[in-house]
Amino acid sequence: MTTSFGTGELIKNALDKGVGHIIIGIGGSATNDGGSGMMQALGARLLDAQGSEIGYGGGALPDLASIDISQLDSRIAQCRIEVACDVTNPLTGEEGNLAIFGPQKGATPALAHYAAIVHRDLDIDVLHIPGGGAAGGMGAALHAFCQADLRRGIEIVTEALGLAEQVKDADLVITGEGRIDSQILMARCRLALPAWQSASINR
Repeated sequence: MTTSFGTGELIKNALDKGVGHIIIGIGGSATNDGGSGMMQALGARLLDAQGSEIGYGGGALPDLASIDISQLDSRIAQCRIEVACDVTNPLTGEEGNLAIFGPQKGATPALAHYAAIVHRDLDIDVLHIPGGGAAGGMGAALHAFCQADLRRGIEIVTEALGLAEQVKDADLVITGEGRIDSQILMARCRLALPAWQSASINR
């Protein structure tokens, strides 16, 4: 069973190195555990009805009875975490992770149960967060456990590069896309650029 535990280890390693700002790109994962493994790696205790820790992976989520974050890595609260997420699918529902991506990964309805426990124990509703269903639900976990901001990847990258300032006087901007079409509009990639008309280049 796949798990997001390794992502939690990467976050912990960054915290060990004193990193105060983490950008996490999510999407295209093989996991479907709602980010539970990631949070287990960071100290959250996901417990069954007997008070024992559940296993890893989405297959263990039906056993989840309570969440204890008393041992969650305290450094997370001092770290700014941004999540680059280019899909808006929530955790569940007709457009949710389970319906859209679940069949690719053998998912079960366990994520709805997981979300209910998160809501009860952390007082955070992760069911309908845009992007919460990305990477098997890691977006929901990062929001609930780490207070991370879920944003479009293009916004984070362009801000980090100062792209708007760099191209403000440009007459022509050439991108890596083969064509600027409806797919780009569906991704809602918006950048505050000077007004100019772009031409689509068909390859």
